Amino acid sequence: MCSEFGRLWKINFNPTKSVIIFQNWSKNDVSRDFYLNGIKVQKVNSLSYLGLPIGDHVFKENYWDEKFKKVQKALYSLNGVGCRAFGLEPKILARLYSIYCQPIFNYGIEICHIKKSKLKIYDKSQACIIKRNIGLSKFTKNTALLEALKVKSICRIYYMSKILFYHQIKKLNPMDELLSFLNLYYNKFKCPEGSSIKQIKDVGKIIDLDPFTEDSKVCMNALDQFYVSKITQIDKAQLYRKIVHLCDLFCKDQKKSYHILA
Repeated sequence: MCSEFGRLWKINFNPTKSVIIFQNWSKNDVSRDFYLNGIKVQKVNSLSYLGLPIGDHVFKENYWDEKFKKVQKALYSLNGVGCRAFGLEPKILARLYSIYCQPIFNYGIEICHIKKSKLKIYDKSQACIIKRNIGLSKFTKNTALLEALKVKSICRIYYMSKILFYHQIKKLNPMDELLSFLNLYYNKFKCPEGSSIKQIKDVGKIIDLDPFTEDSKVCMNALDQFYVSKITQIDKAQLYRKIVHLCDLFCKDQKKSYHILA
């Protein structure tokens, strides 16, 4: 089939660089061999296509773990321009992180499934590397700090991406009908954990709205409000004291630098 498709459209497939993966096939189907231009195509359990993972949950988790390591490396690569403890004003460092580092992880997140437990781990790790590079204690409240620095958590970006992606593809007539059918179907039957419908339903539970019927802007505002509402006055007070202490350390560091230069 691939050979015929390539011949019609004048595309040359390379059998040695092609692979085949089976999803929900019977044992008899999996045992079959496939050939491309007379050459046997390699069978795999997982692969990356257009930079995104296809395979079992272990492969996908390893993929996102590696992506987050790249985010960390990207932040540490900015040490030379002052992105380290007492090197830059915290908001500037946070802005550089949001523009230069965080998007590495965000690519393709709108169509992929990440477990809630893993999202929490990534959130904690993100907060830790930011606190370390700013010079704050690891016990500083994560949510309050990230909100003050205008850095969105991984969970927040993940659910925002789901809302935006759903409303974008919903504008296409065939997809609108398909999504409506799936929503009605999974209201009666159990929804698979990794399905897009299940992920959108999870967002609905968080914001206490129905993303399938509500406007995307309303859903996004509700999601923002949910994360802001988690910050208590005690969190704000603790963060304020830590920032005051950090500013004091900045001043002392600058005075030492001045005396050395003098």
